[in-house]
Amino acid sequence: MIGYGAKNRLSVRQTCIIIAIQSFPVGEGAGPTDKLNRLKADILKALGHPTRISIVEYLRHGERCVCEIFPALRMEQSNVSQHLAVLKKSGVLESRKDGLRVIYRISSPEVLEILDLLQETIVRRARDNAAMLGQIGAGEG
Repeated sequence: MIGYGAKNRLSVRQTCIIIAIQSFPVGEGAGPTDKLNRLKADILKALGHPTRISIVEYLRHGERCVCEIFPALRMEQSNVSQHLAVLKKSGVLESRKDGLRVIYRISSPEVLEILDLLQETIVRRARDNAAMLGQIGAGEG
């Protein structure tokens, strides 16, 4: 039996991850590593569209109603709602009802860390490319 808390070794978060991995259908004979990699891929696929990244970035500073998200992104509500559904299904976002309004929020701050690391990687590559071009240009003169 999986346990958590002060008397046990696993935290609530670790227990939830283990349960998710054990119950995730990947294929006959797939081990925990295969299942974990599939879960990672699903999150990355959910983040793999510019509109969905824009939604997550917009939610970076707090939860928002759909009625605020689609005008901020200058997109149709139906299109934004489809992207929100993908992000919610993958576990990137959570939602709650407030009367007739549906409020979305980022389910885990680690999602933002992923986006921040990607941005750092892009900036570093751009700097490296600029430095290389500068060296090429200096060698031609």
